[in-house]
Amino acid sequence: MTWRRYEVDAVIKPIRVTSDLGAGAVILDHGTVTADYAADNSAIKTQSASYDLWITDLSINVVTDPTAEIAIQPIPFVIRIYDTTDTQIRWEGTGSIPNRCHFNFNTPLKITAGHGFRTILYLGGATDLDMLTCINGFETAI
Repeated sequence: MTWRRYEVDAVIKPIRVTSDLGAGAVILDHGTVTADYAADNSAIKTQSASYDLWITDLSINVVTDPTAEIAIQPIPFVIRIYDTTDTQIRWEGTGSIPNRCHFNFNTPLKITAGHGFRTILYLGGATDLDMLTCINGFETAI
């Protein structure tokens, strides 16, 4: 067997991290999410026409105090990152409040320059919650 060495000509180099995008973190506000597993869409964000966005992690933040319900049971949820331009789910994860509300991606998720994207939440349990998602990552010039 002969091994060959390959070199990568193009390396993804961060141009700007999301904290430098002019507005700090990328926050997608869901407002009050109904605990009935119905899709709750955030507003659509449109990625810059000059940069691809590479998402490295996502956090779900609960604004409402869920203490009473989580004393009885964890609150299940499903979260999606959705490309509204291609009408495709880019990622889907499941978790529960308060146990798993942060996700790291070993391979960053790409939102192509000029594309719209949003997060979609499906909330279980018995309590409606005011929720938002926070996306971190970096941009690269196209």
